[in-house]
Amino acid sequence: MPYYHVRIQHRDPESNYVHAECELDLSEEYAKIVGEQYQKGKVFFISKWINTLNIKEIEIQETANKSTSYYPILDSATIFYGTRVETRRVTRQFIKSEPKKVTKKDFMSETAPSNNIFIVHGRNHEPMKELKTMLYDFDLNPIVLHEKTSEGALTLAEKLEEHSKDVGYAFIILTPDDVGCEEIEVEKIKSSLQAPFLRRPVLLTVGEREKIFTRLKSRARQNVIFEMGYFWGLLQRKRVCCLLKGDVEKPSDINGVVYVDFNDSVKEAEGKILKKLRKAGYKIQT
Repeated sequence: MPYYHVRIQHRDPESNYVHAECELDLSEEYAKIVGEQYQKGKVFFISKWINTLNIKEIEIQETANKSTSYYPILDSATIFYGTRVETRRVTRQFIKSEPKKVTKKDFMSETAPSNNIFIVHGRNHEPMKELKTMLYDFDLNPIVLHEKTSEGALTLAEKLEEHSKDVGYAFIILTPDDVGCEEIEVEKIKSSLQAPFLRRPVLLTVGEREKIFTRLKSRARQNVIFEMGYFWGLLQRKRVCCLLKGDVEKPSDINGVVYVDFNDSVKEAEGKILKKLRKAGYKIQT
């Protein structure tokens, strides 16, 4: 069984920079889809949603075995720039004509064809379950990473990449699972513990304990913050919705993001969630 590898050079319309996207180990069926979508002037997914209007060059290579079997000889860079592994350029096998031109309006209407909706969550599974039920009611297909089986010895990062290839939207649920503070606050806590209360043989009073713990802020798990950034880069901000439970500290480097708040149940935010999905292009009947 041959494996196909696609490399695309495309220009970012906002920054005007030229970027390269690679996707390795595609099946022949998916390589055909890429070729068909490209020729029709539509969008397709190679590491991210690609608009054919911005593509400068597209190349497809074939190998007899999966890229991981050649490691470390073969990777997403060397496969297209010469390697000791035998590769065959098969671009013309899948792409036989230039793409039709598409407008920005056409592109926006095509960028949310997938009903697969990714849900990122922390230790509290209840909001995730409520959101899953809600999305099923909207005739959408929620994807939760830990519910997906791993093929082979996939790392968590590889598993995330594998199951986010065909996703049209992502919900990030930030729940108060962890606590944290700045390093300077830790020093203040240490100072508070040293004197004067530890000089007397009694436990801390309620007021003293509360004063210390007010320095600690409720936070989402680190994997949730990481995956939020991952999907923000993958799908862009308009296709990522952050659901915030209670008084959870917000990541400082993305101030300005609109969060959807809820206290006890995600159902409290159903109207706002529906509005965001419709704004992203989903035709949901209720």
